[in-house]
Amino acid sequence: MKRHFQYLAELAVVLILAVAIVGTAYATGSSITMTYNNASGDNAGRPTIVIEWVSDSALGYVYTSEGVNVTKVPADFDTLVAGKDILLGVTDPDATDAPTDNYDGRVFDEYGCDMFGGALNDRDQTNSEQMMPYIDPVNYVAGIRTITDTIYPAFLNTGNSKKGKLVLHLNR
Repeated sequence: MKRHFQYLAELAVVLILAVAIVGTAYATGSSITMTYNNASGDNAGRPTIVIEWVSDSALGYVYTSEGVNVTKVPADFDTLVAGKDILLGVTDPDATDAPTDNYDGRVFDEYGCDMFGGALNDRDQTNSEQMMPYIDPVNYVAGIRTITDTIYPAFLNTGNSKKGKLVLHLNR
């Protein structure tokens, strides 16, 4: 239980710092594009959310906030993803402008909870990696997480002018 509270306290500090610097830390080139792909036609199989990000900040952060250009495709993205379960997340660093090694990913829900429970920390800068969401990060128990409203991705320790993507595999 103590580790759980320590994790939450560290996460709270990161969020407070992010809010404090959001107005000045991000250059206009930082962006996140979230695209919902339905499981039909050429995309047979499970639906996905592809989150492509660009870090254009000397601090190496990309947050879904007022300081970052966020695009959602299609326009009714939030309606389409609400009620879907996240089954798996796959990080894919850019081959040319790869992020710093051991960069961190987060997918927050509308309450500010990391839906992966820290499972997207310490991502490799050259290899794609996959992880299931943690439903109990203290005991490392993985499971599915439901998107009740929308999602707010964040990427930390990425470096300046870096790129990558996170693909979330969803239920039908």
